[in-house]
Amino acid sequence: MSQQEYPSPFAEFAKKPDLGFSVRVSGLHAGRKSFDRSKSLSARAASDFSARVGDLAGQAPGLGRQVALSGLLRGMGGSAAAHDEGQQWLAERGLALRPRGAPLGVCILTADFWGLKSAGGTATAYHLLAQALGGAPNIHVTFLGVTKRANECQEGARIHSHSPDHVTFACLEAQHFQPEVVETFPYEQLSHAVLAWLQQNLGRCDVVHAHEWGGVFVDAITANAYRQLKPGLRFVVESHGGHFWSTQGQAQRPLDVVGSEKPVWRLAFFSRLEERKGLKLFVEAVATLDHASLDSRFEVHFVGAESRIDMLPSGDWIRERTASWSFPVHIRVNAERGEALDILSQPGTMLVLCSLVDNMPYVVAEAAVKGIPFIMFDVGGVVEMVDYKMHGDVVIPEPSMPALREKLIGVLRTGTIKTVQLSERIVTGRAQWLRWHDHFASVLSRQMEQEDVALHVAVARASRRAVQMVRIAPHQSALELWEAVCGDGAVSDPDLPLLLLPEEYALLDPQAAPEELSELLLVSTARDNGVGALVFGAQMPSGKHAFPTGPTWILYSGNEQQCTELVPMLLQRGTFCEAYVAQARVFRTYSSWVLAMLLSKAGLRTHTFPRTLFQLANHTSEGLDCIPDKPPVERQISFGSASSTLGDAEEVMNSLHLAPFPRPLASLVDDYPPEQGHKGWLVGFVSGPNASDFRQMAWHVGEGGEGFWGCPDQSMPYPAMHHMLLHPCRAPGSNTCCGSASASFTMRFQSFAAAPRGMLIMAYEVWPICGDGLDLEIRHTVAGTGASMQLHWQAVNPDAAHDRPQRQKVEFRVPLHTGDMVDFMVHPRSSMDCDGVYIVDMQIWRNEGGLRTHEARRLRRSS
Repeated sequence: MSQQEYPSPFAEFAKKPDLGFSVRVSGLHAGRKSFDRSKSLSARAASDFSARVGDLAGQAPGLGRQVALSGLLRGMGGSAAAHDEGQQWLAERGLALRPRGAPLGVCILTADFWGLKSAGGTATAYHLLAQALGGAPNIHVTFLGVTKRANECQEGARIHSHSPDHVTFACLEAQHFQPEVVETFPYEQLSHAVLAWLQQNLGRCDVVHAHEWGGVFVDAITANAYRQLKPGLRFVVESHGGHFWSTQGQAQRPLDVVGSEKPVWRLAFFSRLEERKGLKLFVEAVATLDHASLDSRFEVHFVGAESRIDMLPSGDWIRERTASWSFPVHIRVNAERGEALDILSQPGTMLVLCSLVDNMPYVVAEAAVKGIPFIMFDVGGVVEMVDYKMHGDVVIPEPSMPALREKLIGVLRTGTIKTVQLSERIVTGRAQWLRWHDHFASVLSRQMEQEDVALHVAVARASRRAVQMVRIAPHQSALELWEAVCGDGAVSDPDLPLLLLPEEYALLDPQAAPEELSELLLVSTARDNGVGALVFGAQMPSGKHAFPTGPTWILYSGNEQQCTELVPMLLQRGTFCEAYVAQARVFRTYSSWVLAMLLSKAGLRTHTFPRTLFQLANHTSEGLDCIPDKPPVERQISFGSASSTLGDAEEVMNSLHLAPFPRPLASLVDDYPPEQGHKGWLVGFVSGPNASDFRQMAWHVGEGGEGFWGCPDQSMPYPAMHHMLLHPCRAPGSNTCCGSASASFTMRFQSFAAAPRGMLIMAYEVWPICGDGLDLEIRHTVAGTGASMQLHWQAVNPDAAHDRPQRQKVEFRVPLHTGDMVDFMVHPRSSMDCDGVYIVDMQIWRNEGGLRTHEARRLRRSS
């Protein structure tokens, strides 16, 4: 293990909230990809890099820990010098702010871009949004179809060529997929390509709309969250479902008219052709109709994306089930948007929406706007989309086959049904989005540009400090690592950037890397984004680029026999020292995976930044299978079983078996505490008045393999613990209590982790049926101070009338920090015979869920 000091700008920053617009960054726990095209540099270059320390040391005075980002920004605000400095920063990077009055560039990025072809909600919503915004003269829209298949994207562009003049359809190109990225998870190459495209097309984008579904935009979102693209750019990340602006169709027609009666003699099932969309219910309901009483023109259409039902392709399943029907059946699988609209718009057609699970299906909005009559199950939020008072007759309250059959019989008997009007709050969506984008262009954009420029200038103004790089050897001793990083002087500089760099890695660009690393930590601290550590991409021996991914954080080559256990990690030294002390005390060797787990328990995420900064010399899988989403038994250490399915580090840590109930931080009895487990428990006694007199007992093996805790000298039977029954000792006139006349049995817990809002629970049974009773005490000793505080005292007197012990439980909220001790003590009285305490369990719980929220962190930091 070696250390090097690298100069780079660093200062402490406090949170300054975004102005006027909240950006929701989704999916930050998953793996990310690389876009750095730096050439590989040798280990000698890395050595030259370290030599720069002496040349640059002491160039600029430090800003000091009291200087916060808000103060820096206030100092820059409005002055001519600040304006000039900002303009210089922009010019050096070839950037320019959007001119006032210029059209707003809106980029809509979606992996689902076929629209109504398969009734895909995301695609339909984004196409409607593009048409709504593209019709505005001051907005230019770029619509990116995200797929690896260029021919499919070009076909999508052709189909949607009817878009307004201000909408441009774009596709990813082969250059955007270079360098080749190892796909630890299936979205990684696309996410890489999206960011590469965005970096080339920043002039088109002032606002980016992207969906959280699929994870293909996580790289672009991450880069922008760290303000690495252009000043003022913001992402609008939408969840799949519930987009009110999706209610606006292409047809320009008033929405405040009363629904009109339309004839019905044709039924259309329009949705993905799968069971959860109600296809089986629909087929069963239609099969039970009285065919003889139906209109002579009656027919049924099935339109939707292919799926599988009962192990058959859905089209084949429908043909098999409808072969005996006496009326025409039309099956159109994977129809294009235009063809699907033509089918649904035929006279006499009623759309049947019988999905068993839905949120706010966009086909409801599409059908309502185009005047296509429909009936629907009352599931999810569908009822919120229509004016229920006027159109409650189209809603089927119970999602079942009999209820659907009854509704079909009623509509087909009358032969007519009214079209539906959308609820008032739904139809205002288009106007709301147009107003929002207008406000962003005229007000928010300039504010955010100024904020971002001020942030970067403040980072550039920061004094130059060292980046501590620690080389991690294979099987690195955890304790030696902790002592090297967190020894003398660490407390005085907890904000120092720390790069944990395994020996098999080298920096690709040692000249630029330290400033890049420090800048990312500065921005992360300034924005208080809850990220405790960053990991980066590495160029593999094969030339491909790979990125570590949760929950294992191994660097995967794409081959199950080739991966690397350790990965470079960047974090603040104080963060490492506080979180890793548990690892240093419990485990023999350092592990990137366990460090990520410990950060998770402190409410901090480990996140992959989409940039390749390192080169990997060789793989070090040591013969273990490389499974990115499930650590093998050999990698589980003492944290128990990891997730058998894809999950993040926090999910793995919180539940050993993915159970829906929490587990304690530590337990004396419980077999499955997720973190400290049984470690930290000491069995001993105190013979004097102070807890500092604590001495450990010895374990004695008994007959049949059983044993007990007692005095080192077995001729002294007490104090002792047999099968969780605790016995103190009182022997007036002799020293048979482990060498003393009196000894209080003491169970000590030493914390290896932090629980600022911890809860201590002790369940026990007291046996005061002989002797003169005993006293229970619980004390808390703060690490490093020796200060001890009594949490609980209970005098237990003998009660001959009740010879059966009563179970009791005590609970306390107590702030625990690494190294703190809690003593559970049983004190004897003057006459000690067979009194004792049976321990059901002693548990330490963490109760800080609120501290993991963004707002709670902000309040904590501001205080």
